Amino acid sequence: MYQDLEIDKVLAVCEPLTDGGRKLLRSSQMDFETSATKIEAIYKRIQTLMRKVAGNSPLLNQLKNNLSHLISPNRHKLIHNQALEIHEVFELKQFCHYYQKLRQAYIEHSLPMPASLPDTNIVYLLLDPEGIKLPVFRISPAYDVKLKKIYQDTQKYSAAIRLGREKHLAEARRKLSIPSLKEEVLLSRLQQQQISHLMASGYFRVVSENAVNIGLKLIDDAKVEVLRTQLAQSLSDLNEAEERVLAKLNQSIASHKDLILKALELSAEIDLDFARLCFGMQTKGIIPKLCKLPTLNIQGARNLLLERHLTNKGRAYQSIDLAIDQKVNILSGPNMGGKSSALKTLGQIALLTRLGYPLPCSKAELPLFDFVFINHEPGGGNEDLSSFGKEIVSLIPILKTAGRGLVLLDEVGRGTNPIEGDALATAILGFLSQQPHMVFAATHYNTPTELREAGQYTIRGLSDVSLDKLEQGSGNSLAKRLEAIGSAMDYGIIRLYKKQAPPHCALLIATHLGLPEEIVNMAKSMIDRTFLD
Repeated sequence: MYQDLEIDKVLAVCEPLTDGGRKLLRSSQMDFETSATKIEAIYKRIQTLMRKVAGNSPLLNQLKNNLSHLISPNRHKLIHNQALEIHEVFELKQFCHYYQKLRQAYIEHSLPMPASLPDTNIVYLLLDPEGIKLPVFRISPAYDVKLKKIYQDTQKYSAAIRLGREKHLAEARRKLSIPSLKEEVLLSRLQQQQISHLMASGYFRVVSENAVNIGLKLIDDAKVEVLRTQLAQSLSDLNEAEERVLAKLNQSIASHKDLILKALELSAEIDLDFARLCFGMQTKGIIPKLCKLPTLNIQGARNLLLERHLTNKGRAYQSIDLAIDQKVNILSGPNMGGKSSALKTLGQIALLTRLGYPLPCSKAELPLFDFVFINHEPGGGNEDLSSFGKEIVSLIPILKTAGRGLVLLDEVGRGTNPIEGDALATAILGFLSQQPHMVFAATHYNTPTELREAGQYTIRGLSDVSLDKLEQGSGNSLAKRLEAIGSAMDYGIIRLYKKQAPPHCALLIATHLGLPEEIVNMAKSMIDRTFLD
């Protein structure tokens, strides 16, 4: 349902910054049992966040910076008490570093938390024995006296080797009378005299060669060779000592496993809250009021994707107002009147509510639906099925689904002949009226609009004033005519009462799309004869 209603594209406005936040969002999309109490708690936090962060750019940037640096350590290894590698301990140190900053910001500014954020300072100090307070990690000599001694020996041998080679190079420069001589020399094969001179001196050996050049390097003297042997042993001892320290460190980390895992869990929730906050700020979203079926009241609802598309084309977008108080509702109206967009907008609003996101509306009161279904344009799947067959097959599971869902039907039954399609659409809506779901169905069929238990709505369509706009736009290119129709159309939704006919604009629209006048007049005559009969 999220894919059919393009929620991923809607949420791309502001995505979670951490792996944990993104995973939590994905799992939230699969969680069909989230209670209204939990969603209301989320909305309460987001409302407070929006109030406290509004106009406070430094705080917003501080939260964003800390979250963007939260690298999640290896959760699987932590859960199963498996030893972390050095790079994974580094990730844990970085996580603790920025998590502590994030926690401090929440405390200082009294920001709402999903739960009390645990203090991971004890873990941070464990990974920062030198007290450098930076998001970096190494097996420090400060962890162990023996390690410190080996580390010092290693540094001593390395320094002695550098000094020994410097003295050996200085001696070579004097004896070869080449003051600018370096430890490594790259010579052209054409410089054969210089090559022979260096090779015969006993100070240099060939380390590389190709068709053009020969590379030579200063040879270690006897003292340096001994130092290198001592350094190799010291490095081996250092590696073993670091492994022992890392093993002990892993034992200490394991003792704080529950603390770390709780911090990971809550940091993911904070990240998702931050994504909700940013989404609300960027879309001018509002916090809805949750209510019981069959009440649904939204004002100024916007389909963000359609709004962006029209804005990019320089066209105005019309928001939607809709008040529903019945379980089954029928939406009629003109072709190109925005019925499909209205269904999608309602579906997106319902799904955003399930995820605890601010809604792109000016006001909203709606139930928390257990699921949302829309019979999108069938595609792919079983090639043995027609579009009508695919539509029916996709609809059957929803007719059997328990819970209280929002069922959006766009021209159900349109893939077959009008008589059977009309009857089928009416029967499906009649069946759904006995279920605990809310239904909003767009249709051109007449019989469904006669259902006694159904609320009737229509798109306003074209008014007399808008007809003048269409006349002014006639004769232009198809693109211009389409633009004129879009500008002239009133996409507002109004409620119809018994025996109130919806507007009919199909022939007018066909005329302005360029259908020959002769065909349009024939259609008008057929309609007139039908009403006379």
